[in-house]
Amino acid sequence: MKVDQFRWDSNHSALVGLGILLAIWVVLCTQLFGIGIELFLPFAALSLILVAFRKDVVLILTLCSAVYVIHNKTGLDVGELGYYALLGLTILLILLPMLLEGRIQVVHPHDRWMIFIYIALFLGLVNGILTIRSIRAPLQELVFYYSAFLLYFPLRRFLNLPKFRPQLYVGLGFIMTFVVFRTILAYRTSLLNVVAEWELAVVRGAGNENILLLGFALSLATFILHPDSAIRRASLAIVLIIFSAIILTFTRSLWGVSFVAAVILISIAPWVAKKRVFRYVSIILILILGIGIFFFRDFMDLIWIMISNRLIATTAGGSIDTSLLERIRETKAAFSQVMENPILGPGLGVAYFRENVFLRITQPHLYIHNGYLAVWYKFGIIGLFSFLFLIGSIFKNSIRIYKTTPHPVVRAIAIASAIYITMAALMNITSPVFLAYEGIFVLTILAAVIAHLETRFSGRSINSGHS
Repeated sequence: MKVDQFRWDSNHSALVGLGILLAIWVVLCTQLFGIGIELFLPFAALSLILVAFRKDVVLILTLCSAVYVIHNKTGLDVGELGYYALLGLTILLILLPMLLEGRIQVVHPHDRWMIFIYIALFLGLVNGILTIRSIRAPLQELVFYYSAFLLYFPLRRFLNLPKFRPQLYVGLGFIMTFVVFRTILAYRTSLLNVVAEWELAVVRGAGNENILLLGFALSLATFILHPDSAIRRASLAIVLIIFSAIILTFTRSLWGVSFVAAVILISIAPWVAKKRVFRYVSIILILILGIGIFFFRDFMDLIWIMISNRLIATTAGGSIDTSLLERIRETKAAFSQVMENPILGPGLGVAYFRENVFLRITQPHLYIHNGYLAVWYKFGIIGLFSFLFLIGSIFKNSIRIYKTTPHPVVRAIAIASAIYITMAALMNITSPVFLAYEGIFVLTILAAVIAHLETRFSGRSINSGHS
């Protein structure tokens, strides 16, 4: 009996669009508004239904469900289980067949460096197990890092499908929207819970620095470079909203790199775009004030005091504060342990020991603020060089795309990627942004997108994706 082959049509596209909208609704309800987590069940059922239609939809849903992981909560909730279930489907339905059928083509430098990172992660797992003689902690870290890095080759495959790219950009827009509003609402909730004056110093929005920085650079670049006035106005509104969220994170390094990113983008813009930016500066400031009054009208005095204190703490000279002293001791302790095995590093799941400044006792720690030292510590010298070369390759290829293509959206993506990767590389010195899940997530997506764009322009070939 002949079985009719399934064919994709506009009705299925509409179904996929409806599915993504329903998934967005479920995530917003469960995570932002506190509605019961049981709404995850129709989301999971819908995902399984959509699997029957397109594998690329599975990948998009996996990316969208990453909002359950980037919220940085402790423990493992139902949403995170859903993400890992979808990731398992992505590996089973897309990555594993690609591997078994030999369809993973290494045609771009990003492909090579990503494979080296995979190897370094596996070596870090083996080294960690041999060091602490336990598999649990190293395996937990391996799953954490692989859960984002393994999305690279599925993305490389499906980015060759014209229908997939708009879905990807919509999915990333959803993640950005979620992060921005979660940051604003979380900050307001934190202010409502303040009962003592000293607590004002530690109140901040639960922002995801990498996603906010990339969204800020991308929306500002689109505003500067795009010729369509309607798109520019929409981009300006997005710049305003993301900038407000960046302020509410109260993260000084993010403030600094966002300011530098804005200066760089404005400096390379044409003169007409420069005048347009300066024309709208006053409007932006008024709108920021308006949004602040709307959301925080009862707390404006407190917020101004907190911003002032944060800026004074950033620029004031004098003695070394406790935080800096802690980081100096942390760096010395971690580096000393790395030097015992500089090739492989201590490995995944291996703690180092340092003295606590307050308690005056020596304690084990896994977290390292210097991101490059943390990569060396966990992944060894192979992982460190692979990270550095991947970051450098993303920057170089982004600049090349920016200079060689006339398409305004592609140019905006390219220059925003170059600026983000530069600013994130600077932030990584004092905070391991590339080892946070959201940092790996953004780095993986940028590596795949820039490799795809550069491959198209250079004429390299890669196997196109088909379900």
